[in-house]
Order: sequence, then structure tokens, then C-alpha cells
Amino acid sequence: MNTAHIVSLCGRLDVHRLDEVRALGRHPVIDASGIEFLDAHALALLDELGAIIAAPSDVVRITLELTGSTLSCFPTVEAALGMQAETVPDSNVLRPGSRLDLETADQFRRDADRFLASPATHAIVDLGTTTEMDVAGLAALAFFLIRCRAQNRSVAIAGPISPPVGRLIDYSGFDLLFEAA
Repeated sequence: MNTAHIVSLCGRLDVHRLDEVRALGRHPVIDASGIEFLDAHALALLDELGAIIAAPSDVVRITLELTGSTLSCFPTVEAALGMQAETVPDSNVLRPGSRLDLETADQFRRDADRFLASPATHAIVDLGTTTEMDVAGLAALAFFLIRCRAQNRSVAIAGPISPPVGRLIDYSGFDLLFEAA
């Protein structure tokens, strides 16, 4: 893990601090507990850099939820640091898109096969942009989990998860099978 990419940002994170954010490089871990304001320009740049947000302040958490951001977000710096080594490069982050259903489950399985062919030991299924899921999508997630566990790999679900997808995961009991990222 590269500790040069761990940084604590405080105060306003807006258009006036874009150069400071850009200088962080790719995939920085950002302690966001002290951020009091986050504008769309800074958020877009963090997304472009593939930033990993740790310990988000209420302002950051609400901004991420309202904008539907796909940034990886962890409750503590320690959790983010533990994940950084395994989530970078992005080849082991699976992003199903807006739908994970009968029509898109095969593509998800192909993406999962690419992950399983990689040396990564941890997968994150980022459901941050997934707003629709049906039983076929749930089955694709289950199949991926079974295959990962058979190879001693771990799988976590990341969000923010939309209410319909969250209900399906909760009602099916899948929330008990996956780690939360």
C-alpha cells in the first residue's frame, strides 16, 4: 500500500481546490471526516481519480447519496486502507450498471469470470449505479459468491444501494452472505 496516497482533507472541497485534489494521483485514500462542503466539480474529479473515501462527514455522505456517486466509501480510514491494496487496480471491482436482471445477468457473469481469472483475492460488487435487480440478477450474485468462496476469495457489496435493490437483497437474506464495503 502506498501511504503517500493517504490524505486528510478538511473544510471546503470545491472548484478552488481542484489542483490540490488532482495532485493526489490515482486511487488516493481520503479521510473525509473534516470536509464541510463538497461541490460537483470536486466530486467529479474524485470520481475520475478513483478516490476511496474513508470516514465521510455527514456532508460528504449526503452529497454522495444525493448525487448517486459511484465512489467507494468506507466508514473508517482503517477499513479503507485495508481495502485499498485489494481494490486497486479496478479489475476486481465489478459494476453491473443500472440493471442486474435477466437481460444483463450474462454480462455480469462474463465480468465475474474475468475477475476469477485474475490473481485478486477480494472482489467488490459496486451496486452504486444499479437501480433495478430481479431474481436472475440475484442468482448471478449468488453464483459469483459461491465461485469466489470455492477459491477462498472474499466478496463485498458496495453502494449506495438503491431502495428497490436493497429491499430485494434484504428480503432474500443475501445481506447476511456478503460483506459490506
